[in-house]
Amino acid sequence: MLYLTKLKNYVTVLSREYCRGIMKFISVLAFLLVLVGAINWGLWGFFQFDLVAALCGGSSSGLSRLVYSLVGLSGLWCLKLVPRCCHFCCHSCSCKSDGNKKGGCCG
Repeated sequence: MLYLTKLKNYVTVLSREYCRGIMKFISVLAFLLVLVGAINWGLWGFFQFDLVAALCGGSSSGLSRLVYSLVGLSGLWCLKLVPRCCHFCCHSCSCKSDGNKKGGCCG
């Protein structure tokens, strides 16, 4: 019985580490796609050149639309990377509030 408990704990730890690895990979991939989108918008703004369309065969091709869609979804995914506890009014990232109390300079 003790052996089964240890095995169960080991499997739980492995599955957590596997999920963390997958989530980290997705976050890095999403960040890279957001960078591609930022570079593409910068090129469009300064030179009216669409790099994704040039590389993928036009802005209405299936591959271009896939890249645009992945960049958009990556932007949404990267919203979770924004710190949830930053007070932009005072440039402080220390959250002193807990539940009902307001803390920091905003409270």
